[in-house]
Amino acid sequence: MFLKSVIVNINRERNVKKWKIIKQLIIYKHGILTKNRIIKYDIGRTFAILCVILCHCVEAIYNIFNVNTWGSLSNQSRIFMFIAFTIGRLGVPIFLFLSGALLLKKQIDTDEDVFKFYKNNLLPLVIVNIIWIIIYNIFFIFTNQQENVTIKNIIKEILIMKQVPTPNMWYFPMIIGVYIGIPFVAKIIKTFSFKILSVAIIVNFISFFLIPNINIFLNIFGINENLSTLLDLQFLGGAYAIYIILGYFISNNFKVKIKSIYIGLIAIVNFIFVLGMQILSFRKASNFSYYVWYDNTFLLITTICLFVLFCRIDDSKLSNKMKILFNFISKISLALFFIHYIMIYLLKNYVLKINCIIPLKVIILFIFVTLSSIFIIYILKKIKLIKKYVFLAKD
Repeated sequence: MFLKSVIVNINRERNVKKWKIIKQLIIYKHGILTKNRIIKYDIGRTFAILCVILCHCVEAIYNIFNVNTWGSLSNQSRIFMFIAFTIGRLGVPIFLFLSGALLLKKQIDTDEDVFKFYKNNLLPLVIVNIIWIIIYNIFFIFTNQQENVTIKNIIKEILIMKQVPTPNMWYFPMIIGVYIGIPFVAKIIKTFSFKILSVAIIVNFISFFLIPNINIFLNIFGINENLSTLLDLQFLGGAYAIYIILGYFISNNFKVKIKSIYIGLIAIVNFIFVLGMQILSFRKASNFSYYVWYDNTFLLITTICLFVLFCRIDDSKLSNKMKILFNFISKISLALFFIHYIMIYLLKNYVLKINCIIPLKVIILFIFVTLSSIFIIYILKKIKLIKKYVFLAKD
């Protein structure tokens, strides 16, 4: 009530400009909005984490990588699966674009800057990764989900010598590797123009996107020929480096003059191509012999278009309630990334028992997992230690 009365009194003051500033500061302080947030990035991060949850819900309900379950599916159910699964695959690229947009613009010129970046950005990721490896293994023990939970395997997972057996934890060895290289990439992109860097980007694209995708089409059409290059280009960062670098240039320097409606159409067309590759693969091999990964050329183009559209969002047209919502989900997106897997496991069997079509089960699971995860995070993040070290949530 006190805050409300203060804001009302401020609105009555004649010096509107001055009191608007004070009002905004009060709103920021009390968490109604958050200072220095880029709302369009919060929207992008919200979209990305919801895609990740959807992707894993599709995997869980359809048991997508078990070919024995495919024979009983109707054509409509398979089409829904392909569409929902592919939408889910849009999430990680958006996360990578955002990482490039936010991290590569940091001024990193000295040894001290590099150490500061590692301390403030890399070290928390390593710590939270270790914490969740332990949490997941405790969860495996109590649920009998994994048979090979041993101290030896846990140590290997912590040392990033063994993959944690969950569908989301492949991401952390990759993003930790990205963060190790960020200070040096940040320096390079500020030293050279996009024109010069495009040479490395194009070579990277041909090696890690174009050639693998050509091989997929050759295999789909029964041509037993795999193209490859003898060039060792791993030092260029692979497929993920392209997402990171393009995220920076799209958000900071590169201005696309194409109208938003056309960018949206390009995204839709390329999304359809991604679907087509999977459907052709299924029809040819009668199983899910190809499922879209992040080295898919059409997925790259689709997510580039989406990120351009996110960068064009006019924050001023959004209500404060919408900004607060996107801001909140964005802040807890990492916590959602970790906890949603546990909720999928706990809720999946109950949803499977519901008497309805499989696509509806996916939707139900997605809604319940998302809402229950948000509720649990909202409660637990009130504990400062959990908020800081388990959820890595920022104010």
